[in-house]
Amino acid sequence: MNNKIKEYLNQNKSLTFNNLLFSYIDAEGYKDAEVYKRADIDRKLFSKIRCNSNYIPKKNTVIKLCLSLSLDKNRFNIFYVLDDDLKVVFIMNEDELIEALKLYGNITLEEYFGLRNKDGY
Repeated sequence: MNNKIKEYLNQNKSLTFNNLLFSYIDAEGYKDAEVYKRADIDRKLFSKIRCNSNYIPKKNTVIKLCLSLSLDKNRFNIFYVLDDDLKVVFIMNEDELIEALKLYGNITLEEYFGLRNKDGY
């Protein structure tokens, strides 16, 4: 694996879905009860997510939580690429994604990530 990729992953490995979710909740000033009621998930499950940073919720739960935050629509123009442990591996905006598709066509995000780092981004 490329040293730049290893360095990037090591620097960003602490940014998990859990960290990201609760940073948005705190930034928006929501109360926990408000979020889990909007997301229609059980209080115990929400507490498990809050208290255990290693817990990986199901995809359906993640989507419900994200939609419950009613984030500014401009934030949806940013894509967070997560690994299997829901740790952020790569962040890109919509314009970058569109440009990559124009330049490289059918390319995986891993391949693009490698090219992007090789070019010094």
